[in-house]
Amino acid sequence: MNEFMIEYLKPLAPVFSLFATALITYLLGRSAYFQQKENEAVRKRFLENTLDLFTSHVEHCLSVHRMNWQTSLSVLKQFRDAGVHIPIEGLNARVCHVDHTNMNIAAAHRMGILLNGNTSFFSMQQLLVAFVAEGAFLLEDDLITSIKLAAKGDIPATEIPSLCEEYFERIKKLDEEARPFYVLLTEASSIAHIFETKRRPTFKNVKSFHKNPGVESSVKKVDDQLCLLMRSEEEEQNTTADNNK
Repeated sequence: MNEFMIEYLKPLAPVFSLFATALITYLLGRSAYFQQKENEAVRKRFLENTLDLFTSHVEHCLSVHRMNWQTSLSVLKQFRDAGVHIPIEGLNARVCHVDHTNMNIAAAHRMGILLNGNTSFFSMQQLLVAFVAEGAFLLEDDLITSIKLAAKGDIPATEIPSLCEEYFERIKKLDEEARPFYVLLTEASSIAHIFETKRRPTFKNVKSFHKNPGVESSVKKVDDQLCLLMRSEEEEQNTTADNNK
């Protein structure tokens, strides 16, 4: 009986072989398809909708700062050269402000998840927004206001040179204070590049992404910059408190 079955099924062996090959190919292709879909979903979530969004907002803020800083120097030079005769029309229109709709809180939150709960990047981002607002205030509500007062004669022309010198020092200091935020941009961009070159990211292996040596290095640099900023802020507050006594 067994010999009969073997002889009977022997002609079907190629068919079974083709069927098995087709089934294995289908299963492998199906697995590769879903793996590719997961890779794309992970990249979209943590690269496009997290790292790229975060980096884009930081870059936007620094661009606003840079434009206001350059405008401040330009306006100050005009004030120094023209004095009370400086044209004041359109000065306020030259001030740039951060587009807050460009700030994605969810992206910052996902970045914290990606970096194993680290919040230094988000904290630095908040400080950057406040810093850029401070620079815009210096230009719009301080320097330009003083220029308008001088043009009206409320500030004596003899005081303008010393006033310009004072503003120059403040503007110069503001540019120096921006340096830590360029570190934030550099390291966020570095982490984005590391993720972009990561082969086959999955929701499982992305949990260990923070252990990448390059990522750890970038996180440490931002942590260090945040500590320096917080220490500087604390020292400035203490100095202000001592002066008010």
